[in-house]
Amino acid sequence: MNTDINKFWSFVRQKKGCTRIPNKMYYNDVCYDSPEKIVNAFAMYFGSVYLSDDGYNDSANKDNEFNNLPCINIGSVLESQVIQAISKLPNKFTAGPDLVPSFLIKDRRGVLVQPLLLLFNLSLRTNTFPDLWKKARICPVLKSGDLSQINNYRPISILSNFAKVFEIVIYACVYPQVNKYISRYQHGFMGNRSTVTNLTCFTQYVSEVVDNQGQVDTIYTDFAKAFDRIHHSIIINKLRDFGFHESMLSFLHSYLLNRVQYVAFNNYNSELFSASSGVPQGSNLGPLLFVLFINDLSTQIPCTHHFYADDLKIFYGINGIGDCEYLQSQLRIVQDWCDANSLHLNTSKCKVVTYTRKLQPITYLYRCGDTVLNRDIAAVDLGVTFDNQLSFTTHIRNITSSAMKM
Repeated sequence: MNTDINKFWSFVRQKKGCTRIPNKMYYNDVCYDSPEKIVNAFAMYFGSVYLSDDGYNDSANKDNEFNNLPCINIGSVLESQVIQAISKLPNKFTAGPDLVPSFLIKDRRGVLVQPLLLLFNLSLRTNTFPDLWKKARICPVLKSGDLSQINNYRPISILSNFAKVFEIVIYACVYPQVNKYISRYQHGFMGNRSTVTNLTCFTQYVSEVVDNQGQVDTIYTDFAKAFDRIHHSIIINKLRDFGFHESMLSFLHSYLLNRVQYVAFNNYNSELFSASSGVPQGSNLGPLLFVLFINDLSTQIPCTHHFYADDLKIFYGINGIGDCEYLQSQLRIVQDWCDANSLHLNTSKCKVVTYTRKLQPITYLYRCGDTVLNRDIAAVDLGVTFDNQLSFTTHIRNITSSAMKM
């Protein structure tokens, strides 16, 4: 346990036990009291987040500074790339809808490499991602709250391990070509960047101002179901502006379209439902596509900001009302970008925290549209609780209390 962090968390999960789904579940005030009804109620809830694709809004990319980039494409996949991708699979029994576990693919890679190589290259030549690999098995996992309320659960998507091998290959080819064009303020799913780099950069900025008796106002935004609700047509057009070759765009369009899912638990499967928007959860390519999708927002915000995928905070040193008005203007840029890209800010979850040790800080009512944002004395940011004096006493107390309950 001293050297293997996975063993530690396995021990913690064992001590905490597993969440058992009750025999009666409720969704929209309707009771579901049989496994068949419950599993399909979960499917109804999880499927409700997706949107139909209404086409591309031409205004979405008008300020994209990455037009005319070098052509991004993939030639033929090499045998060595397939071998390397298989080696990155975990040695686990987890299997997708095709019931093939990852450990079996690794164990039999000698006989699987050539067939997979042929299949991957055929897929790229025809710009077609196999339909069988677009199916996902969904497992409901409790977020918090009442176990009997279906909307207290989140979906965990399990894809085919063969699809994961293919995606690892594609990612390894694409990421080096786009990495240098991704905003340095994006810390999510990027090499040498993480939640740690995000929070470290933010803490350094705020602490320097606060230690000098200054004030930093921070707006924490919340995009409503961002990974699930982005339109495929907008993603493809942004990738085109990023420099992706038309054949690669056709392949990625095929990768995104016509995805289906089903909910599974207790040996019961729901009816299939469509994932008609967003990027695939549990995939290797999905996070990269999302980062590319949201990248142009970073170029439009002059104010200091940091992303972790769709988690965005914008912040600014406040010396007067003019600085508050400037920060408000940056939030308006975010709003306009959301409107152009068919996303929505969840204003009830957006909040403002003023970091300072001054007795009389400057207070400003920040608005998102007609809604005044909630003001708080602390914020949980990527798992760390930041209090408004940057003392971290609240975080330490919460972590200690949580550890004592194990």
